[in-house]
Amino acid sequence: MRKHFVRLERCNYIRNGSDPSHGFTGYLDTSQARYDWALNRLRSADTLEAARALVDAEASVRVAVLNMASPLHPGGGFLNGASSQEESLCMRTTLLPSLKDEYYRLPELGAIYTPDVMVFRDANGGDEVLEKRNRWFVDCITAAMLRNPEVERDDEKGWGRYVNAKDRELAVSKMRMVMRICQDKGVKKIVLGAWGCGAYGNPVGEVAAAWRKVLLPRTDSKGRRAVEMWNGIEECVFAIKDLGMADAFAAAFGDGLEREAVDEANKDDEDDDEDDEDDETAELGAKVVELRARIRNANPAIGRALQPVLAGLIVQLPEGHPERSSV
Repeated sequence: MRKHFVRLERCNYIRNGSDPSHGFTGYLDTSQARYDWALNRLRSADTLEAARALVDAEASVRVAVLNMASPLHPGGGFLNGASSQEESLCMRTTLLPSLKDEYYRLPELGAIYTPDVMVFRDANGGDEVLEKRNRWFVDCITAAMLRNPEVERDDEKGWGRYVNAKDRELAVSKMRMVMRICQDKGVKKIVLGAWGCGAYGNPVGEVAAAWRKVLLPRTDSKGRRAVEMWNGIEECVFAIKDLGMADAFAAAFGDGLEREAVDEANKDDEDDDEDDEDDETAELGAKVVELRARIRNANPAIGRALQPVLAGLIVQLPEGHPERSSV
């Protein structure tokens, strides 16, 4: 049974994908006779809505969510009124006090694991606090994806792709880190997302393909089954509220992802989803404007170094956006 308080001393700051106090390696015993693959599902919902459905379905299992976080600031732009996924989590839960200043900047392969985070607001409640009997608990893994990687358009597939193979490898390593933490902490069900897409400029096709590589069974070049199998994790839910991004994610992930049908309530909320998409586009456009100004005022060498980053942001903007054609 979940406790009705939050013990911050139980929060773990994890480097290199594992909690050193547990001596965890992240790899399974290859002598195990069978492997149970997790069910991978895509749901049109926000992170906490998806998590609540998992908790309600089976209250006895440990459920966690991935807080797709800022690597620099606890809670991202929460205190400045921003409204991305991390800010929503901090507004509706007790997560923020566990994100201590001394943990930042987050390492490339590091995370903060916070158990028993209380959810005290629902998605549409504004400032209204849930009654005590309706509050619930979930674990949070706070980790950051790449910011503004160099991106180019893949004309054959119709979406952006990383220019540098090292960025693709780092994204995969970050995802493996999250799954290792889940195994170490006994998490059975995890809510993930289109990590780093939107304002951070990671192409949705690359992110989906990376999750597929991490989660699905695979063999090496000699036909041997991969060792890292994520036994014990029963279900991974990708909560992607924006329908357009969800479509792109599902197309890039391909087979092995079960997509939930959009119910009538979600269809009625499609205008709200479009508003969310407009907000993300506006934020990305503002970053492009800011970076253009920085390049204009920088010395030529720095300006040249920033041009690929600018191009990577621009390719994420929708066709017809004024910043796509600006010079």
